[in-house]
Amino acid sequence: MYKLKFFQSGENLSTSDFDNDNQIVYINLKYILSILDLKKFYTPISNVFVDYYSLVTMRNGEKYYIDKVQLNLILDELKMNYVEQEF
Repeated sequence: MYKLKFFQSGENLSTSDFDNDNQIVYINLKYILSILDLKKFYTPISNVFVDYYSLVTMRNGEKYYIDKVQLNLILDELKMNYVEQEF
């Protein structure tokens, strides 16, 4: 099980979500459906840059918004698991 820290879950993302404390969910890396590349988030009305985020989608439809630090950590973990499986 992998300890994923995320700042928002579900379908929608808003500016205030970036101020949330990280929440934790334990996931099985085998059940990740997709991980999106980093995207820039802008405020909807004034179009001001807020921060970068990535979206992790699980096979059961759960979605977790993560920051770039967590994205790098989960990608490193996936690479390590892949290398271990090759040997």
